[in-house]
Amino acid sequence: VGYVTFLLMLVLLLSEYGNMSELAIQTMGQIAEFIPLFVPAFVASIGVACGLHTASGYQALLMGLSYLVVRLLVAILLPLVYAYLLLAIMDGLWQEDRLDGMLCLVKKTVETSLRLVTRVVAGIGLVQAMILPVLDSLQGMAVRKMIAILPGIGNLSDQVFKMFVGSCVLIKNCIGIYFALLLLCICFVPLLRLFLFMISLKCLAAMVAVVGERNLVKCMGRIGDSCLLLMKILTAVITMLFLLISTACYLRGYQY
Repeated sequence: VGYVTFLLMLVLLLSEYGNMSELAIQTMGQIAEFIPLFVPAFVASIGVACGLHTASGYQALLMGLSYLVVRLLVAILLPLVYAYLLLAIMDGLWQEDRLDGMLCLVKKTVETSLRLVTRVVAGIGLVQAMILPVLDSLQGMAVRKMIAILPGIGNLSDQVFKMFVGSCVLIKNCIGIYFALLLLCICFVPLLRLFLFMISLKCLAAMVAVVGERNLVKCMGRIGDSCLLLMKILTAVITMLFLLISTACYLRGYQY
């Protein structure tokens, strides 16, 4: 009876986990489709406010992140999460903890990969924010000095340029904030559902542990850990995008 109960509960949990996994994949697909649609307007505002070098750099980085979401996270890390789930189920069928080492290895591989990718993307964004605006500022300064030499319109052109750049920076920041809010709206409900499913599994495992069925409790806890890995993948995508958007919004435009 206990073994049949274990199998029935496992089928129910895997069915619901499949729905959560499909939700995470759909959300990352929506993000990957949303980035190319929104990037042109955001990059155009960066180009007007900060210069062509900065705009081209952020365009390459944002489009590369879109490719990264589709290729790396979905094609590599998600199968690792599924492998973790499969190993957890196999380990739950045995009385001994034979696959603990493999489970720990897969989990650490996913978490370390997410931290590494996030740091690399953030580092590239910071380096671009330090170097590319300087190149654009040098070009803008040379053009302004050439215009300032012209008699009669030099001082007026400098004031108009300052007002123009200030307005462009404001528009760029508004577009960036709107971009971030749209991403938050896309990801809030899926993240909330994943979080509630994980918490429900942990609470249910704690209650079942009082009655018995050690294998079922262990399996439920690890299915919850697998759901947590899905949350971490989705959170890493949002974090990388937010870092790039905040870095671009921090840029002050041409120095004057």
